[in-house]
Amino acid sequence: MPQVNALTEKGQVSRVKFLFELQRLTEESSKFDQVWSFWQPTVQLSWYDAEAVPKSGEVWRFQIKLKPRHASLNPGAFDYETYLFQKGVQGYGYVLDKGVAPVRLSEAGVFGLRNELADHLQRLFAESPFQGVFQALIDGDKSDIGAEDWRIMQRTGTIHLMAISGLHIAIIAGLGFSLFGWIWRWGIRWTNWAWWWHTPKIVFASWGGILTATLYMAMAGFSIPTQRAWMMVVTVLLFVLIRRKFQPWSALALAAFLIVLWHPPSVLSQGFWLSFTAVAIIFAVLRWPTVQRAPGWQKLLWIQLGLTVGLAPALGGYYHQIALGSFLANLLAVPFVSLLGLPLLFLTVLVSFVSDTAAHGLMWLNDQFWSGLWWGLKFISNRLGFWVVGQLQVWQIVLLYAVLFWTVGVRISDEQRHKWLGGVLLVGLTVVFLWHPFKPVLAPGEFRVTVLDVGQGQALVFETETATVVYDTGARWSDKMDGAKLALLPYLKSQNRSTVELLIVSHSDSDHAGGVASLLQDVAVKEAVSGQAKVLNETLEQAVFQPCRNGQAWSFSGVRFDILAPADSLPQPTNDNDASCVLRVSNGAGTVLVPGDLTKRMEKPLVAAYEDELQADLLVAGHHGSRTSTSQAWLNAVSPQEVVFSSGFANRFHFPTETVLKRLEAQGIPWRNTACRGAIQYKITLDSERIHPSSLRFVNSARQARPRWYANECEAFAETRDKAGQ
Repeated sequence: MPQVNALTEKGQVSRVKFLFELQRLTEESSKFDQVWSFWQPTVQLSWYDAEAVPKSGEVWRFQIKLKPRHASLNPGAFDYETYLFQKGVQGYGYVLDKGVAPVRLSEAGVFGLRNELADHLQRLFAESPFQGVFQALIDGDKSDIGAEDWRIMQRTGTIHLMAISGLHIAIIAGLGFSLFGWIWRWGIRWTNWAWWWHTPKIVFASWGGILTATLYMAMAGFSIPTQRAWMMVVTVLLFVLIRRKFQPWSALALAAFLIVLWHPPSVLSQGFWLSFTAVAIIFAVLRWPTVQRAPGWQKLLWIQLGLTVGLAPALGGYYHQIALGSFLANLLAVPFVSLLGLPLLFLTVLVSFVSDTAAHGLMWLNDQFWSGLWWGLKFISNRLGFWVVGQLQVWQIVLLYAVLFWTVGVRISDEQRHKWLGGVLLVGLTVVFLWHPFKPVLAPGEFRVTVLDVGQGQALVFETETATVVYDTGARWSDKMDGAKLALLPYLKSQNRSTVELLIVSHSDSDHAGGVASLLQDVAVKEAVSGQAKVLNETLEQAVFQPCRNGQAWSFSGVRFDILAPADSLPQPTNDNDASCVLRVSNGAGTVLVPGDLTKRMEKPLVAAYEDELQADLLVAGHHGSRTSTSQAWLNAVSPQEVVFSSGFANRFHFPTETVLKRLEAQGIPWRNTACRGAIQYKITLDSERIHPSSLRFVNSARQARPRWYANECEAFAETRDKAGQ
């Protein structure tokens, strides 16, 4: 029986996604009761074709299929499994459409007021083009923000303004502080209550600030990021309540201590480090003599400049890109949200409980003001874009911040002889790190292949000294998430690869072509081919794909890319899978073969046509390890040293199948699976060595490179059948 304790979140059409607390299992699952008797785990559920939308606080009975917490892991990409761990999510799954029908067992209880508020806000904002943004600012529900709006905010560095953060809590606390200060003055003038006279105004106002900040946090559902922001603001107000002189660094340390004490997994959150870094930068900038002497409006300029420069290393390290228009965009957006946008929005919500007519008038005013802001953000986004900086190591970021804060400290002091040294060191380190002298480079003729972890789909990146080739783009799950956004684009940015010389999409199935639109939107693609070019072109705004045919070949830095199929000499495909582009990549010393979703029906004539030419050191298994592919004759012809499966964790097709795995084991061929290892990377060199008789080198897997004690390893990884080793 789940108890929903978070707002539902929109995904694809007819699907709702929500968190719930497992309270009790049926008798058939009683073996779990001993484990859960003193602990009610939180799980994340999807309900397709939902008959109703579960709301916070309701108790439901579902028949569900659950999996342990597990998520895709790729170099440079967002670590969703860590994110789930921070939220306390122990597993995920979906509601079954067969068996026991879903039943609501009880109403929302104490959560009813918040649910009514959410429904009221949806009605109030329904006609606004900024419905998603307004909803996010008031109650923390970001599910209605459109994909294009997210893209604009990412390219302008303003995402932090559209989710409840320390800035928003501080604004509301400030409004509460001012309101209660006015109430105190009114009470002094018009009442004779003794306690009123004995309560200092600043103490009364501070309690008002804490009260309004707490109410705002309650509206947002007491989410972990909101709790962190609340603690930071309340820590500042505590200095007022205990009548102590405000000590910025002590307040910052106390807030960090309280947050970690309250929720230890916070230290794994990007938001935790970005928030405290931002506040530390503000405190440091305000101590500069130049800033202290500047008028108020210039102080704001200095603070924004300090935040733009100071957060650049962290943002570059997390997201591998820096929004070039961040300074201008935040200079426009921060004052707008602080002084006009958020206060007017709250006023509109309050008025809506009294007068619908007045509320609609205020909504029109909100839309006009926010339209002006959005026009400015779009202009900045289109003109300036972002700068891809590639992968920064943790030690590089720490060193940059050490020099940055040392430089600030020296400039605050009177040590004139050291002032120039900090600036020189900071500029020098920045140039060196962005130049990437520590990044491994590929020699002419060498290439690297990365099989990305995109769940039940496929996406590969081939890198040579001068070129990038992408084969497939993963699946598409919603208008906000696909294989390109999940893994492909973050990986390319982490490798500082902003251009794709060749894009090959095997065929039009969504698990291979789902991320095409996102890739084309964010990366320059010089040439694109597909086994079903016509079908793909019909789904895009402009035709970019040409048919891939046998005989097509490209050469980049001594690495040759050949298309083996489709071919006129082969049987014509009778289904989408058999239309796949079969790609062979070779540098003369080592070869990689990628057959897409090719089935046995097409493998047989390919073996007859090419015979020894199919031999490869690395084979990417066809159709994710389905029993309809990777036949014995195919394995004999390819004779791979290793096989890689690109499949989803605990997928419903049970790929790779036992049939295929037994074939590999019978021939002693080691294999790896992205579902268990995350992204898998190999390097193909030109020469073999005594200790490496083959030119094929296994570099690493994402889970090997980023081990985490709280990660759930899948069974196939734990078993000895994965003979490829670590």
